[in-house]
Amino acid sequence: MVVPVLGHTYMTNLSIDGEKLSVGKCIVKPWSNENFPELDATKDTMRCRSASTALNEGEFCTVAAGSTMSVHMHESGPDDIAISDSHRGPVLAYMARADSNGEGDVWFKIFEDGLDSSSKVWAVETFIKNKGKIDLVIPADIAPGDYLVRSEIIALHEGDRVYGADKDAGAHLM
Repeated sequence: MVVPVLGHTYMTNLSIDGEKLSVGKCIVKPWSNENFPELDATKDTMRCRSASTALNEGEFCTVAAGSTMSVHMHESGPDDIAISDSHRGPVLAYMARADSNGEGDVWFKIFEDGLDSSSKVWAVETFIKNKGKIDLVIPADIAPGDYLVRSEIIALHEGDRVYGADKDAGAHLM
């Protein structure tokens, strides 16, 4: 099971190997129905953008090792824009065993895309062109079990001040 986390944009739904799931299926319920980002990376809500203390409760989706899971993120619902084009920055994804509840040093990175040094294009620009979709390949050698999957965008438009960078995260269960 995978759980995604988001912010100024939020996770609306998932696709597994190209099959789109219904809106909200296998997604950790966010702390707000709005698309507010987390500004303080030290807060518990940074883990999965959820006010719940039990992140591993809910419906888990079956995803095979080596499969492609697509995370769909949008500002105000599945038919809205992905995120404002002023919110440039990197896109990342992590996984943790669900029984850890995402607490502590349990996350391992499965995806990272930043600034392409030759084209000067940020990962968020590619995310916008892909209509709010991020494709994540689940590691082929991952042990079977239940997992949280946390996807995040770091918008750097206000990153020149303390707590300025927007951390838009979301999580899902797999």
